[in-house]
Amino acid sequence: MRRLGGTRAGKVRLTPLLRKEAVSSAEMLTEVAAGTAERCPGRHVLALQDTTGLRSHGGRGEYLHAVMSLDEKDGTILGVIDGIFLDRQTSGRPVCAD
Repeated sequence: MRRLGGTRAGKVRLTPLLRKEAVSSAEMLTEVAAGTAERCPGRHVLALQDTTGLRSHGGRGEYLHAVMSLDEKDGTILGVIDGIFLDRQTSGRPVCAD
């Protein structure tokens, strides 16, 4: 949160917002993807996906599986296209987490 907020004060301002029931990860991803879509027309776009461990405990934990877009010509990062939060339970199978 501190990295996202930039400072401790930024973290303190963001935390209550992200804890509101009305703010879901799906809604945040939808908004970010809409902004990315506005930057894509007229470009050849590469879609790159990766899974990042947010909290990992021996292969289990919380992960973000994100798809990012880049301009094929100059490598400009255009933004997030899609993403899903995964929670790898003790079974090791991913469970969507919102």
